[in-house]
Parts: sequence; C-alpha cells; structure tokens
Amino acid sequence: LSILSSLRAEQGGTLIMITHDSNLAHHCQRIIHLKDGQVVMEESV
Repeated sequence: LSILSSLRAEQGGTLIMITHDSNLAHHCQRIIHLKDGQVVMEESV
C-alpha cells in the first residue's frame, strides 16, 4: 500500500482501491460503500 501511495503522490494521479477490508479502506481519503452495485453511503476520512 505504501508503494502505491508513493507512486500516486509522485505521479499526481488517483488511486482507486476496491476492498472488503475496512482497515485498508481507512487509509484512503474517501470511502464509497456499495450494495448491489448502488452507492449507499459516502464518507471522507
């Protein structure tokens, strides 16, 4: 995860992570929760 974050910072891009692990998700700036393909909640971390 740190390698991907470093590359994102160097390149100035966006990293999209898809996970079922809430501990990993909380390393992100924004979390979007989906259920059956629909957005059910968004949160900023």
